[in-house]
Amino acid sequence: MVNKLTIYIDGWCPICKKFKRIVTKLDFFNLIAVEDIRTSEILDEKKIKLMFSKSSDDLSFYGFDSIFEINKRLVILWILLPFTFVLKITKIGSFLYNELSVKRKIIPLNCDAECKLN
Repeated sequence: MVNKLTIYIDGWCPICKKFKRIVTKLDFFNLIAVEDIRTSEILDEKKIKLMFSKSSDDLSFYGFDSIFEINKRLVILWILLPFTFVLKITKIGSFLYNELSVKRKIIPLNCDAECKLN
């Protein structure tokens, strides 16, 4: 049996919020919970920069490993599982994830009402 997965997304990031909507729509068996990392107790810079997820048996995943774990739980995407597995073991998936995640704007943790993005 596959364990439930909790994904922690940056609730201030439009890309992350869109990703949350897509995952929620495709999760037919309710195996994935999505939480805002900014309002959780586990907030830190690394977990904001790389998508953090945690399985119900307390295993932690970051970046592309989180994407792979999501892929395992979304039945409709199982056809992509061999492809994502190859990306995972060759580390190409991590490279691509890092290249894409660098392009998104991250609002700093100590940002207040006067905060401006660079």
